Amino acid sequence: MKDLYTHLTPIQSLTIARHPNRPTVLGHILNITDKDRWVELHGDRAGYNDPAIVTGIGSIDGKSFMFIGHQKGRNTKENIEHNFAMPTLHG
Repeated sequence: MKDLYTHLTPIQSLTIARHPNRPTVLGHILNITDKDRWVELHGDRAGYNDPAIVTGIGSIDGKSFMFIGHQKGRNTKENIEHNFAMPTLHG
């Protein structure tokens, strides 16, 4: 697998990085945590929820972890909803 990615041209690397089926942070979190132990947290004390940021508490093998990441959509509609994974000043 490593050899496959070492000889890519710049445009090939960009194509892979922007592929719409590339896993998102939420996809990674749901794959590594115990499904019934994931709690996504929303908002802050001022009442603002930044859709570009995913935060939550999950467990892996019985140990609890805090997860924070940028969430990007898979299509234009989702990207607009998540502000293209760019947090705002509130986030």
